[in-house]
Amino acid sequence: MPLTARISFGLRLPLLLACVGGCGNEAPVDSTDESESSGGRTFRTVLQDDARSGADSSRVESSEFTGRNFLNPLTFPHDKIERADQKDATRALIDPRFVPAASAEARYLSDEDLVIGVRLNGVSKAYPHKMAWYHQIVNDRIGGQPIAVTFSPLTGSGIVFAAWSGGAINRLKFGASGELFNNNLIMYDLNDDQIRYPQMTHTGISGVRAGWVLNTPPFVETTWRYWKQLHPDTFVISINTPGAYDTSFYNIYPYGSYRDPESAPRFQVFPRLEENPLAGLFSPKELTFGVRFIEKAKAYPASALGDAAVINDVLSERNIVVVWFGAEQMAVAFSRKYGQRTLVFDRVPSTSQTYPFMMRDRETRSTWDLKGRAISGPLKDSVLQQIPGHSAFWFAWITFWQETEVYLE
Repeated sequence: MPLTARISFGLRLPLLLACVGGCGNEAPVDSTDESESSGGRTFRTVLQDDARSGADSSRVESSEFTGRNFLNPLTFPHDKIERADQKDATRALIDPRFVPAASAEARYLSDEDLVIGVRLNGVSKAYPHKMAWYHQIVNDRIGGQPIAVTFSPLTGSGIVFAAWSGGAINRLKFGASGELFNNNLIMYDLNDDQIRYPQMTHTGISGVRAGWVLNTPPFVETTWRYWKQLHPDTFVISINTPGAYDTSFYNIYPYGSYRDPESAPRFQVFPRLEENPLAGLFSPKELTFGVRFIEKAKAYPASALGDAAVINDVLSERNIVVVWFGAEQMAVAFSRKYGQRTLVFDRVPSTSQTYPFMMRDRETRSTWDLKGRAISGPLKDSVLQQIPGHSAFWFAWITFWQETEVYLE
């Protein structure tokens, strides 16, 4: 890998699309439907497919980390950690109350609000950004599996983690340590407060799990409006959930003009942006979707994707397709490997009210929706494997992954 990140220019393939997850007196009912769970009740994400892993996390030897990143706990720059607040000053939610989308307890959300959406084992749930601004971590269960839904406001990064250790009965729970690294949330283990995980690396940097990497189930970020269209059966956190604040809190973004594209990070980053040759490619707060396989990373900045895009790409010798739907701020990545075939996708018109466009693979002429499901053709009812990816501010992605590749149309 060269010392400066590789810039890759988009091929003139047809462009398109994007990525994205209890009730009243009822609770969401677990289901054995695994058609959209990318592996069912135990899964092993592509992110960790080179590591020796269980269902929740993997451990990679420090000698396997060679790039300019912060994955090696032996060389992690602990002296660059900022103390922004006291531990648990930002209060994580634990097992919140959920309601159906049509419930009065969901009316604190507007259609334009962003959510982190998760569908696992037949259950769909939405975790609103506006709650995550104030809580940052939601420890929950979905489809019978413990998960942790996290959002770091200062890096704009939302990531979902599998939250069990050595089996689903050994549940992990996380809290906000009050510490930041490169403006990014550092989580701690509620069962052992010596264990720390920077959210964007999700690799332990201290305690008995130093070097362990949390795995991620499939999830997406999109608007509340579009998540409801994709999953009409979804549940969402109730405004009356224990530990929640008044609705008036969640209607106010607590960081003022911080999301202005040209504004600087709250705290200094390491290395400094002026020392990073990639920093000037985009505005610091440019929305950027990123995909990573261990050390190999690639960024897809929103302004390079246009209104919609379907991008056939290769990263770390894996064939992927990145889909972007700008109007609903949704980006998602799928594997292009299906059985013995490597598929190439084109964007095609859609007559569906849910999907503004669809994909068609050149090899079988099957048509796929934006969930990665084949709806017609020889591969009908097949499902593409979702690849872990998440959005973040540009400055955060290129600071954590200094050897990232960058997509430019």
